[in-house]
Amino acid sequence: WCAALGGQSFAERACKLKWAFNAKPDLVLHLGDGQVVCIEAKLGSGIGRYTAKTGPSSRPFGMKQTELQEFIFTELLSVQTTTFVILSKDKRDAEKPWTQYTWQEVFTALRREPCGSNMVAKFCERFARPA
Repeated sequence: WCAALGGQSFAERACKLKWAFNAKPDLVLHLGDGQVVCIEAKLGSGIGRYTAKTGPSSRPFGMKQTELQEFIFTELLSVQTTTFVILSKDKRDAEKPWTQYTWQEVFTALRREPCGSNMVAKFCERFARPA
């Protein structure tokens, strides 16, 4: 129906907007000064994919969950600096511009930190813009 209203381009933009309500990242850290860290955590499943056929004779349209999250932060929210991080069992899900960590790396880092330490602040500092 969207393709009939405004063409294929309009239909694809409408699909992206609709999907944006379901493609929320698992964790977002707002570091202030226009900086955001977007974290997508995967345990059993891989990167999701959204697809639609926008009309009876149109070609299927789709995008990965990570591409959609990039669209949300860069296009819809116009965030100045977004660092994208994905946590998964192994590095097979790695893709640019996403920084990849395995769950093993995260839990190893947690075990090294003493209780009561300011680990979240250290994590945020790691992604902060250099002064």
